[in-house]
Amino acid sequence: MEKAKVNIYISKDRHVSQIITGFVMLKEKGLVDLSFSGGCNLELLNKRSLFAIINDKKVVFDLEDCYTRVPKEKYNSLFDKVDYYFKRSYDAGHNINLLSEDNIKKIFPLGLNYFVTHPLINNYFFHNKIKYILNTVAYKLRIKSFGNHCFLYPYFYERKPNKKNGNYILFITRLWDENVETWMSKEECGRINNDRIVLTKALKLRYGNIFVGGVEDSVVSRELCPDLVISNAVTNKKNYIKLMKKSLICITTTGLSNSTGWKIGEYVAASKAIVCEPLKYDVPAGFKEGINYLDFSSIDECFAQIDYLLNNIDVREKMENDNHKWYSKHGSPDMMCVDCLELLKNL
Repeated sequence: MEKAKVNIYISKDRHVSQIITGFVMLKEKGLVDLSFSGGCNLELLNKRSLFAIINDKKVVFDLEDCYTRVPKEKYNSLFDKVDYYFKRSYDAGHNINLLSEDNIKKIFPLGLNYFVTHPLINNYFFHNKIKYILNTVAYKLRIKSFGNHCFLYPYFYERKPNKKNGNYILFITRLWDENVETWMSKEECGRINNDRIVLTKALKLRYGNIFVGGVEDSVVSRELCPDLVISNAVTNKKNYIKLMKKSLICITTTGLSNSTGWKIGEYVAASKAIVCEPLKYDVPAGFKEGINYLDFSSIDECFAQIDYLLNNIDVREKMENDNHKWYSKHGSPDMMCVDCLELLKNL
């Protein structure tokens, strides 16, 4: 790959940390000349977007859960000012209805999103210099970071396929508070919460001792399903990652606004066998149902997919290996950025 010149206009939103991490990793490998600037002078569509100049081209990385709810004129106004636009929640059909004929040629799908950092990013996100120095050392030695759960480096999630996995079926979820998430309709909030509660109860009843999971502790979960609430010690991010990496089959549901949630990105990084609801948005680079995950649209279908993976070791191990290969080529922060750079080079 030819060395690219990349200037990132820094953002502190957690969703974009993966992209910044990827470019910093490429800088460490000598594959990009990387620099950072202050605030972007373009009005981006949402706070979960990152603006960069790549080889003199204006590029936006949009990590929002869905399409920002603004008039199509505002979309096209921004697209007129940029050269390329990479979008996490990408729907080719929606693009046709949203963008002009010229602008639709500028938008491309991004891969799976999850929160991951790098010591250099921590310097931007956090201002505790002692923790910054300690965590820089931890990164170089590939050991546990210190303090804040936000110091989450790629190797924390990563695990090669391992036949020594436990026999756990993992599903840990959270509920939403309609009084806090005021941008959500009460109907959507209620539906998501109910679906997650019903699924958790069903999995717990069906799989008993081999099911590990429940609902994160919150005011809403204590009110709606106190019997399913699990300890903060389990849901603490680092402890959750350890549990996830030891699990045999990992389950997740559709995220907010039909988004593909962070958990799938985390599961793939750990080479897990995955059962999830159908993905509503496109994932690039050949990430497919039946290869990288099995989907379900009902509780009975969820049971059937789990049982299929439990009873067919060869299928489960193939999925683990396929996810490891996909992550190594397309899903890690640096390779996601490589895919973007390669695409730009060939346009």
